[in-house]
Amino acid sequence: MSRAPVTSTDHSTSQTSSGRVSLSSEANAAPAPARRRLPSISFTALTAILALVSGGVALAFQLVPSLKPDPGEQFAADLRFITVEPKVTLGDWLRRTSRTTDQFAARRAAYLRQGGSAGGLRIAGFDAYVVTEIRGFKRKNVDLRWSLYDAKRQVRIGEMEHVAGVHAEAPTDRTVQEIWIADPLSGRQFFVRAQLYDSRGVLLAVADSKPFPVRT
Repeated sequence: MSRAPVTSTDHSTSQTSSGRVSLSSEANAAPAPARRRLPSISFTALTAILALVSGGVALAFQLVPSLKPDPGEQFAADLRFITVEPKVTLGDWLRRTSRTTDQFAARRAAYLRQGGSAGGLRIAGFDAYVVTEIRGFKRKNVDLRWSLYDAKRQVRIGEMEHVAGVHAEAPTDRTVQEIWIADPLSGRQFFVRAQLYDSRGVLLAVADSKPFPVRT
C-alpha cells in the first residue's frame, strides 16, 4: 500500500500553556509596522528652550503684573499721607475721583437720591491723599477706613467711620487713595486717621495725617 505524497505548506502548529493548538500561517501574516526613531534633542538645545520659555514668562509678568502668581509669603500693608488739600468741595471731589463724566453724573445723582442737596455738593472740605501698599492680597479687597480727630484732645470727632474698598491686582499693589473730609468749621486743629483692615477685620496698618488748618 503506497502512501500519499506529503505536500509542504507554510502552516505551523503550536501549543499554548492551556493545551490549545493554534494554527499560524507565515504567508498570511501581516508585515510588522515600520518603526520611526524620533529626533533626539541635545542637552544644550533643551537647556536653551527652557531658558527661552522662562525668559518669556518673566517678561510677561513684568509687562502684565496681574498675571504674576501671589507667593503668599507675607500678608502686610503700609499707609502714609502725602498731603491734605484745603478748600475742595464735595462736588469737586466727586469729579476728581470719577473715571468718566458719566460716572461722575451717576455718583452725583446717587448722592441726591440718598438725601443730599445741591447745596451739599458746594460744602468745602479737605482732600487727603493717602498711599496704600498691600502685600499678599492679590485679587482680594481690603477696607480703608478713616475718621477725623481733634489734634489737641486726641479724640475722634463723631462716631461714624468712613469705609472704602481697595482692590489689589498684584502680589504687591501700591495705590493712592483720595479721602474727602468735610470742614468741621472750628478754630481747633484736626487730623485724619486712616486704617487698613482685611476681610476678617484684622488691622493691617494705621497712619495719621499732619494737623491741617481749619476755617474759623
